[in-house]
Amino acid sequence: MRNAIVCIAAFLCLTPLASAAGLEGKWSAEFKASGKKANAKKAGAVMLNLTSDGKQLSGSVGSGKRSATIQEGKVDGSSFSFVTIQKGKKGEAKMFWSGTLDGDTIQGARSRDGAKRRASFVAKRM
Repeated sequence: MRNAIVCIAAFLCLTPLASAAGLEGKWSAEFKASGKKANAKKAGAVMLNLTSDGKQLSGSVGSGKRSATIQEGKVDGSSFSFVTIQKGKKGEAKMFWSGTLDGDTIQGARSRDGAKRRASFVAKRM
């Protein structure tokens, strides 16, 4: 009985670490176009380069020649969240990212600070 309790406790302690390790690596994310111009607007591709250390998530997000460093990255089981700061002609924009890992697929969403809409994405491991 004691061995069973020790095994269960070890499983419960190590499960979040296994999920965090599952996020590590390079991912190719495709955004889903939405709204009135969904057919005319091409969905964008983004590269996610993720690393984790326990419940901390770090790495970068890039598209073309642009790249942003992940900040405030958190992992909770199979769910994660982080922030990126994008610099553009109109100044800086804070982007909030969140998602869930399911095997070699991430289902997620990104939103701009202060925006009501979220852009959904699906990422596949490279």
